[in-house]
Amino acid sequence: MNQVKDNTKKQFQNQMKNAGLVNIHETNRYTITVNTGETAQVHEYSANYRFSNIEVPVTKSKTITIKGDTLTVNGILAIWQHDTDVM
Repeated sequence: MNQVKDNTKKQFQNQMKNAGLVNIHETNRYTITVNTGETAQVHEYSANYRFSNIEVPVTKSKTITIKGDTLTVNGILAIWQHDTDVM
């Protein structure tokens, strides 16, 4: 089960990375009881998404610019075993 949990966490982090997120790190870990009665390990993540300036035309002769910045993005992953399946 521990190997499955480790692989699931790595897969989740890779999905965040593939979406363009950087500085991905786990910020919190705790357990909850899911509706089926099992205990799930919850892993909270934080990451950053950087974007460049975006120019948006509002008329034929006027464009506004949204200044590039870095946004914080959070993700939550819950892992638990239900019968023979890992959810």
